[in-house]
Amino acid sequence: MKSLAQTVRVAGVMLFACLALSGCVNGLDLSGQSLEERLTGHTVVFDPPEGLPAERETYNADGTITRMFRPWLFPESLSKGSGYWWIEGSRYCTSGNPREEADGGACYTVKISGDRIRFTPWSPPALIQVFPELRSVKTGQLIG
Repeated sequence: MKSLAQTVRVAGVMLFACLALSGCVNGLDLSGQSLEERLTGHTVVFDPPEGLPAERETYNADGTITRMFRPWLFPESLSKGSGYWWIEGSRYCTSGNPREEADGGACYTVKISGDRIRFTPWSPPALIQVFPELRSVKTGQLIG
């Protein structure tokens, strides 16, 4: 009989493989201006873990982000936050600081298929060594 941990691990691997295949087959790699156009003025509602509220980010034309996020200590609730975003080459980057003060921020490759969006970490920032959960792929719905 499989343990709950083994079952969850297998389900997670299957979900990851499904998302990866879907992104490879159906996803549209966006870069530069087209990526900026798709995000500016729009909101992403991220897929939440079961039973938790969905986080969301709105990408403003002035390079700021308005966020509703789940705090690590109280993931069952949402808190307001803000940050900054920019396009660097073909990558979406974000930080709590403006670009010129961000020391590179955290950058992601982005795939969009219809109204579905997927952010995949491009190069792990130094914070990932402290907070490995930042390494995860984030998926959601692009609205607005």
